[in-house]
Amino acid sequence: MRKLLVEDLQLGVSPSDIQVVDSGRVIEVLWSDGHLATYPATWLHQRAFNTHKRDLRNNTVRSKPTLWGKELLENLPRASFPELLQDDSALLQFLQQLESHGLVVVSDTPTKLGQLHRLSDRVAYLSRSHYGETFIVESKNDPINLAYTAAKLEMHSDIPSRKYKPCIQMLHCIRQFHGEGGDNQLTDGFQVSHNFRTLHPDKFHILATTPVDFIDIGVEDGRDFFLVNHDPMIRLDINGQIQSVNFNQFSRDSYFRVPVEEVAGWYDAMKTFRDMVNDNQYCIEYKMKDGDILVFDNFRLLHGRKAYTIEGERVLEGGYWEWDDVLSRRRVLQAKLSNE
Repeated sequence: MRKLLVEDLQLGVSPSDIQVVDSGRVIEVLWSDGHLATYPATWLHQRAFNTHKRDLRNNTVRSKPTLWGKELLENLPRASFPELLQDDSALLQFLQQLESHGLVVVSDTPTKLGQLHRLSDRVAYLSRSHYGETFIVESKNDPINLAYTAAKLEMHSDIPSRKYKPCIQMLHCIRQFHGEGGDNQLTDGFQVSHNFRTLHPDKFHILATTPVDFIDIGVEDGRDFFLVNHDPMIRLDINGQIQSVNFNQFSRDSYFRVPVEEVAGWYDAMKTFRDMVNDNQYCIEYKMKDGDILVFDNFRLLHGRKAYTIEGERVLEGGYWEWDDVLSRRRVLQAKLSNE
């Protein structure tokens, strides 16, 4: 924690004398204003202004994603629910896999409500949305969301109608439909976006620079909601790296605030991107078993569902985490386990 006030910061000072003491473990610096400061040598090395040290720090903040396609299905990242509740090493590995691949299947979870709360007690606070702290995904008679039907769900990210959409989604399979259908479909949106940028640079530019209205209007638990967010389908960070994919056909609004001459080009780019998302080269299918929890990065992955026929036979409990909390937990565990 810094204690120096900015008003007391003197920009013109420079080192007058530097001494290496304590067998190289400490650096003493006499500054031109007379202040004598001591610094642990390892502390200074960690903060050196070079590419290697920057990369190490970047990995502490957030590790680089491991992009994937259909080959991931042969070796899905997995974790055991009982182990996650008891073993910090297993929990750290789970969080690292979630960070690198954006997807982990957690197995051996009790098939009853409330297990997301138990897992969250070990990881991070549940992030409440307008659908509640957790929500039940099943076919309903009067659905306010296509997820609450037995119909096919096109590939999408959840709730881009929120300015700060949920970061990480969990889907706990309490009861799976045991006939044909109900399979989850998953695509690494970062991998697709990366290749889309290479293959179709002009179309990528359109999707990365044209804001789209996403909307969600309805009632949940007696509360009305009216959400609108204005964001590009592909959002970039300040370095031009892909930060988030906002693809959700059923919440994309009919209002489109662009010049009319740009509409056709945007639809062409969107359709090309959609076709890549659904291509077998990128899209994997996994039918959850009773007791599975599918945990995935909602900024990165696009997910869908095959239609199933008998209503009421497929029950999931869903919830969300925020990356800030999850990354904090990963760093705490890393520091703790490295010191043991």
